[in-house]
Amino acid sequence: MSALLLSAQTLACSVCWGAAQDPVVHGTKLSIVFLLGLTYLLLGGGVGMVFLVRRKALRTVSTIDSAAQAAGAGAAPANDPANDGHGLAPTPSASKD
Repeated sequence: MSALLLSAQTLACSVCWGAAQDPVVHGTKLSIVFLLGLTYLLLGGGVGMVFLVRRKALRTVSTIDSAAQAAGAGAAPANDPANDGHGLAPTPSASKD
């Protein structure tokens, strides 16, 4: 009942009412732009980090492959069970006989 009697105080704020020149509306628009920019910055950083890690992994694999090719006869075949996945044959250990 008091809302009907005091209707001037119950009007919406300038943002909801639509006062385009109000500083509150301008601040709200800037905060939306800031939050969108922050979201895209964080997502872009995550995607960039994935590409950096991928590039580093590919460089590591190519370095291991070139080391295996340089070793020549020391490289284990791909279907060799002694091959532990890095492309190089295990080094023979000295037995204590």
